[in-house]
Amino acid sequence: MKRVMVLMALFLSMLQASTAYAIQEHYNGNPNYPMIFNHQGVVVYVDKTSIAQQIYAPPFYRLAIAVFRSINGGTGPVENYHAVTFDYDYAHTEMYFNDKGSREWLDPLFESERPNYGLMVMGEAAFYIEYGIKFYGRYMWKSKNTGEYRTEFDNDFYDILDNKQ
Repeated sequence: MKRVMVLMALFLSMLQASTAYAIQEHYNGNPNYPMIFNHQGVVVYVDKTSIAQQIYAPPFYRLAIAVFRSINGGTGPVENYHAVTFDYDYAHTEMYFNDKGSREWLDPLFESERPNYGLMVMGEAAFYIEYGIKFYGRYMWKSKNTGEYRTEFDNDFYDILDNKQ
C-alpha cells in the first residue's frame, strides 16, 4: 500500500511539473488574430483588422497595427491591447519603430539579448499582412558575433499570418 501511495504521489508530481501550454496560433481560433511571438506561455498576437496604412509613397511606408498578449498559451484573456506604428524604407531595407515622435531603427542583425526583437517581429507582421511581401524576412543576415547567416523569420511565421497551418 505504501508503495502504491509513493507511486501515485510521484505520478501526480510529474503531471504537475510537466504542465505545458498548447500554444494557440490564432487567438480563440480567429484567423484575424495570428500569433507572432510566444515565450513561456505568454503569446503575442496582432489584430489584422486594425491595420492602417498612414503613408504610402513607395519605397516609403508607414503602418499602424494593434497588438495584444494572452497568457496560458493564448487561452487567457486579452491583455495590453494597443497600437504600434512602423516606418519602412523598402529601398534601403530599414524598418523604424515610431513612438511618440521618436524613431528607433530596428536592426535586423541578430544578436543575443537584442532588445528590439519583439518590435521587429510586429513590424514584419504588419508589412507582410498589408502588402503580402516580406520585409526583413526576404534576406539572410550575417551575425556580427558569429559570422553566421540566417533569417529571423521561418516559413511557419508567414504561414500563421496567412492561416495556412
